Amino acid sequence: MDSLSSASSCEDLIQQLQRLMTSDAYSELLLIVKENAILRQHERDLNITNEQNLKTLGHLQQNLETATEQIAEYSTQVDGLTQEIQRLQIALNNAQGNMKIKDEELRENKKRDQLQDMFKLVHSLIVEFFGHDLENPAFQDQTTWENLRNHDLLKRIVPLPLSNTTSAKDMRVAALIGICAEAMSRHIFQSTYLLDGSQLHELIDALQSYDWNQGSYLRSVLLRSLITEQKENSLKRTKRLVAEVLKLTKPLLSAKRQVLFEDALLVVCKKITEQWMQFQELEAAVEPDFELNDDAGDWKLFLFPKRAMNNNVEFPQDPDPKKAEAKLSMMQTNFVVWPAFFISEAGELELLRPGFALSEEQMQPAKSEENAISSRRARQEARRTNRRKAKISAT
Repeated sequence: MDSLSSASSCEDLIQQLQRLMTSDAYSELLLIVKENAILRQHERDLNITNEQNLKTLGHLQQNLETATEQIAEYSTQVDGLTQEIQRLQIALNNAQGNMKIKDEELRENKKRDQLQDMFKLVHSLIVEFFGHDLENPAFQDQTTWENLRNHDLLKRIVPLPLSNTTSAKDMRVAALIGICAEAMSRHIFQSTYLLDGSQLHELIDALQSYDWNQGSYLRSVLLRSLITEQKENSLKRTKRLVAEVLKLTKPLLSAKRQVLFEDALLVVCKKITEQWMQFQELEAAVEPDFELNDDAGDWKLFLFPKRAMNNNVEFPQDPDPKKAEAKLSMMQTNFVVWPAFFISEAGELELLRPGFALSEEQMQPAKSEENAISSRRARQEARRTNRRKAKISAT
């Protein structure tokens, strides 16, 4: 009975549900349920968004606090950097002053190096062609040797034995370097190349001695006048210098060596002229000086090729500077191999490069050899004379 009642109740429920789903009320109920679901989802979304916003707000608050701390730290760093910049600016100003001094020192060193290069060019050239054995015909031309001995610079001070001994070769090298240097002082080491001679150089030098500013102004004006002509004159001067040196030295070389020496000498003179034209542009005048004085610092002993020059050495220097100075101070007769160079500014002279000279002691071996050769020749001539007299008496 109970089972029949339960089955009847289920059937009634199903029938009621069928009537509900077919009625208009079902549609309204379904709409309400869906809207309610949408509202619940929206509520959940709002809750989630609110939580996210709260979290975001918390992060922003934390970031703000961190940023505030960083700003305070940066402000401290900026203050420190400002002080450091001020300190560096002061140091920079001081450094600029020191840099000016160092820059001047660098320029001075460059000038000295250029003067060293000039000397090394001439030294290497003369050693290459005259620092070795000469052929026998070179000693037969007595006129050439007399012209060398009587040169305005040598004035028979430097002995020139007619041989290939070490002392004879050393003296030839020293004498010919000196002759080249003297010729360069007249043709290359000039204030301007505006004229062929040295008249303008002498005028400027005299005017600077009287009024340095006026002399420097005149030198500056002349140096910038007729630049093309000055370059042409510099080449003419170089060629005259070469011809002048060749006239004295050609008979000492074979025909082939004469050509080689002429070409090499021209190259050397052109290089030195180009370097000297840079010296002409300086506000302060640079001058060669051939006058020996008592200041040992201005002059050094010239060392002979075997002991002196190589590519790693600056100017030839005595291994014992005190000994070198002592020798210089003891000179009785001497010879300038290469001039000292001074820079003149506002009437003040400053040594740029020391010159080189021969001492009496250095020349003594060659003098002894020269005297021995002269004595031997005198004895030979005496014997020849006696033989001639004997033949005349016999007849």
